[in-house]
Amino acid sequence: MVVQPLPGFRGIVPWTILLDGMLGFGLYLAAWGTEQAKVGIPQTIAQFCAAAAFLCSGIFLAETLFGHPIGSMDRWLFQPNIALLHDPVGGRPAPETSITVLFLAFALFVFHPKSSRRILASQLLAAGGLFLPLLAGLGYVFSVAP
Repeated sequence: MVVQPLPGFRGIVPWTILLDGMLGFGLYLAAWGTEQAKVGIPQTIAQFCAAAAFLCSGIFLAETLFGHPIGSMDRWLFQPNIALLHDPVGGRPAPETSITVLFLAFALFVFHPKSSRRILASQLLAAGGLFLPLLAGLGYVFSVAP
């Protein structure tokens, strides 16, 4: 379950994969539900995925900020894989990833295909969420050291 995309990069932890999966599935349902006369069930499930991703990433960010685990969520589902990481934070995503997931999950939660204001708010939140990964990508390109 621990994936290392490229040699020399840190492995992707299980919760990051799960959070990305929830956001991707929610986004698929939100886009799929826009063609129906009533938004209904797909939009509700998409908002549930967004709320779950928002809650989990908020808990991970709080654990990082306060330095204490809140329920050891990474030990519940991914116990065999945690030992493979050799990382002090177990299966939790990095704080930057948690902040990005917070923005994107809130953007998905706010989205409603019938309201132009909510679409604009969702687009602004998504753009804000993509700012941090853009900065990290530029740092990798220009070999910026911490």
